[in-house]
Amino acid sequence: MEGNSGPYLQYVYVRTKGIIERTQGTLPAGRQVKKSRTQGQKIENIKLNEDERNLSRWLVLRIGEGEMVKSAARNYAPHLVCQTLFESAQKFNGFYDRNRVVGVPEEDIRLLLVAVTGLVIKSGLDILGIETVERM
Repeated sequence: MEGNSGPYLQYVYVRTKGIIERTQGTLPAGRQVKKSRTQGQKIENIKLNEDERNLSRWLVLRIGEGEMVKSAARNYAPHLVCQTLFESAQKFNGFYDRNRVVGVPEEDIRLLLVAVTGLVIKSGLDILGIETVERM
């Protein structure tokens, strides 16, 4: 499924939810970290590959402060939310297509990126009044 549409965003949300469910719903914050490259490191010292870095920067810079949503509301411009969600979905899909998430040493940080992306997509769909679905 492709395109700048509600169903495409719903699909990406379902995809992120499915990845988390395949790991029995455990996220890095909710379990013991084993053999992880992140164990005992400060967040600024964690080495990310280019895809991890790009997705995390996008999520923090474009979404993190909530400025995009405030601007969309202030200017009566819901299309800004739509565009940001679409770009987030594209960045996530590129990341996921090029990087294995489960069963790799980078699993913890990658699951976190998947979970945050899912939360961003879900929150954006909620703002727009678009329901999320469990399966597609």
